[in-house]
Amino acid sequence: MIDQTRARSAAKTLLGDFNGLLISDRYSVYDFIDPSRRQACLSHLARTFQAFAERDGPAARHGQTIRTVIDEVIRADTHARHAGQRICWDEGELNKIHDRLMDAVEAGERCKTLELSRLCGTVLDIWPTLWNFTDHAGAEATNNRCERAIRHAVLWHKTSLGAQS
Repeated sequence: MIDQTRARSAAKTLLGDFNGLLISDRYSVYDFIDPSRRQACLSHLARTFQAFAERDGPAARHGQTIRTVIDEVIRADTHARHAGQRICWDEGELNKIHDRLMDAVEAGERCKTLELSRLCGTVLDIWPTLWNFTDHAGAEATNNRCERAIRHAVLWHKTSLGAQS
């Protein structure tokens, strides 16, 4: 669907009576989807924290720590899927990573860098949406595969003046 805007109304029209698991960035337009049916893309989140990791000072340390732990979650998910296994956030190795990520995000929320503190607060607010991939068979921790599948259409859209052409 091509729409003039990226508004919530367009998302509602596109998704209709959605009953699956939506894996997406943290764009607020999707907030109408019940959190139990949303998976925040961990790759998008990792890139956001990478931007802090490239700064100086405490924000850089927090950003790098959080980015590293998110990467561990993604690797654990990828490894489990390739091995034909399911993983749970509340048991085994992923539980240890889950707890380390929680500690790191809480530490980031206490950081004196306001932008990082707010981001970490937002991540804590949507915390369950980081782990829904473990409750849905076939779901992934990222939307990378989908984004790669539509990349050619996105590039075409950008070079052809988008919805204005």
